[in-house]
Amino acid sequence: MTPIQSPLLAAKDMIKRFGGVLALGGVSFEVYSGEVLALCGENGAGKSTLMKVLSGVYPKGQYEGQILWKGAAVSFSGTSEAEACGVSIIHQELNLFEELTVAENLFAGHLPLKSGFLGSRLGLVDWKTVESKSKAILQELGVSFGFDAKICDLSVGDSQMVEIAKALLKNTQVMIFDEPTSALSNTEVERLFAVIRRLKSQGTACVYISHKMDEVYSLCDRVVVLRDGKSVGGGMLSKPGQSEGLSGADVVQLMVGRELTNYYPPKKTPTDPNEPYDFEVTDLIVDRSLDGKRVVNKVNLKARKGE
Repeated sequence: MTPIQSPLLAAKDMIKRFGGVLALGGVSFEVYSGEVLALCGENGAGKSTLMKVLSGVYPKGQYEGQILWKGAAVSFSGTSEAEACGVSIIHQELNLFEELTVAENLFAGHLPLKSGFLGSRLGLVDWKTVESKSKAILQELGVSFGFDAKICDLSVGDSQMVEIAKALLKNTQVMIFDEPTSALSNTEVERLFAVIRRLKSQGTACVYISHKMDEVYSLCDRVVVLRDGKSVGGGMLSKPGQSEGLSGADVVQLMVGRELTNYYPPKKTPTDPNEPYDFEVTDLIVDRSLDGKRVVNKVNLKARKGE
């Protein structure tokens, strides 16, 4: 898939500083409708910073440069303005109310009111609309939990689906995923990929930030690489049976600025197995302070230096 249309969202000469630290040094970036774009780079390269600028987390006045939406210059004073335009970001740290239900989280901040006098004057929530719209969006995502489930009872993967559902309810056209699989099981990763592929087929632009090259090549069409806060290259990714496009080695070389020949150095030999352990955990129990729910139950772990 080669993008031939105009960019849906673009950044031009983006500069962002944190005090005396230059996080973005003139980055330019484009993403097109119906593509999954990988944004790659080492830790500290500026990936998350750039996406936070484009999604309104860092509002206008906190950066230099220009954001273009469908070719027109825009600026966001916050995430609400970005979401109203059509840009949403799914953060690594999920932003959900754990003691509320899925439906209450989906409509947090914009609960629909009943029509007529009761709704407008008394602020009565139209819970039937909340329920029906929640059911519809969850069914579209193919999840197994209901709209009335509490967030605290869901897995990380299910909670992430709630975040995606929130974005879809806001008619998102650009969905940014920031290291989305860092805490997911293999099954949850496959489910996430199925959702992203479905979004792509519907014309949504997806930006996928990840260090995992197998995921990048499995899912993404194109890559942009940042290094030290600057754009250093990118292009279409090579696929099985194709000679054209960037290989994994090409992307890694762009990320680190040099050719790597030794991806897997030999492991260090562990110390004598008869020696005492350097680190031990015995019967570790953790109860969540909010509701007393046990989240870690009698975990045991031993490790030696060099393992």
